[in-house]
Amino acid sequence: MKVYKILHKPSGLYYKPARSYQSQLSKNGKIYPELRFAKRALGMISEINIYKGYKKNGSTIFNKIMKCCPDRLKDSAYKDKKYLETEKEDFKIVEL
Repeated sequence: MKVYKILHKPSGLYYKPARSYQSQLSKNGKIYPELRFAKRALGMISEINIYKGYKKNGSTIFNKIMKCCPDRLKDSAYKDKKYLETEKEDFKIVEL
């Protein structure tokens, strides 16, 4: 059975839908069982929440994004949260 993930090419991290207080990029990402679900999710991505959590993993992801795309980060109303402006070309659907 083929499964798919959405890769953020500049950072090497995977996309996962998340609530507003969680980062939407992670080392694991979300697994999509069919290509059509991954394509639909890819069409809905406009900007990514990047949250500097108090856990070690959250800080690692935040720092990785800060290094790869510092010019595309926008501030939010919250101290530990930023938005990453993205384009469709930044993402790629990968088959596992």
